[in-house]
Amino acid sequence: LLGLYVLFLYRQLKRGGDCEQETCSIRDATLTLVTGGAALILGSFILVNNAVGIMNTYSISPFFVGVVMSLGAVLPEVAVSLFSAVKGEHEISVGNIIGDNVITITLVLGLISLMSPIQVTATEIVTTIPFTIGFTAIIYLMNIKGWKVTKKTAALFLLSAVLILVYQMISA
Repeated sequence: LLGLYVLFLYRQLKRGGDCEQETCSIRDATLTLVTGGAALILGSFILVNNAVGIMNTYSISPFFVGVVMSLGAVLPEVAVSLFSAVKGEHEISVGNIIGDNVITITLVLGLISLMSPIQVTATEIVTTIPFTIGFTAIIYLMNIKGWKVTKKTAALFLLSAVLILVYQMISA
């Protein structure tokens, strides 16, 4: 499905990226929303159950499984930011990244905590918080100094992401 979505976005970009505004009835829009919501809930249920099964079968840390699952959740964000950057709409890319992080931290963490209190271990804090603060500080400094993210900087960010995942896998 993700491959088809990327193909769709690529074809839209090649056509100029503009979609014609279509009108639809409230009934059709509601049906689409309900069907999409049901598919999302079912897909999430299947994903979590399979992740728990794999985690238990191979004795993998739940924290690491969560980190790997977050890669799947971030792929649509990558696609939006990538296509925004290709079209020269860099503000959309930055807004998408910042907005996603704010919503994930506040809304998602808040909703989950309302349903069931979350216990975070010291190891999870030590392996995650310093990286988060460090990269936030680097990006903030780059922004206030007016520096651009070059290909070299981007490669360092990607390498850092891989190293962080490896570190978390080893320490988990």
